Amino acid sequence: MVYRLEELKVDWDCLSPPSPKALEALGIPGAAEPAALTAAGPGASLIYRKRVLGRVTVAVAAAP
Repeated sequence: MVYRLEELKVDWDCLSPPSPKALEALGIPGAAEPAALTAAGPGASLIYRKRVLGRVTVAVAAAP
């Protein structure tokens, strides 16, 4: 899925520590967790916080 930056606005206080790479490249503190939460919909919660696997960062969220 692809999201515009404004679609990824979430409560940054509840996410993992900021990613220097995401801040530099995108101007936001993270992308994997906000994208997972956005995909899961309103009221979603993270069930797998961001993990870096090689050159890929993943996160998993569940719908309520």
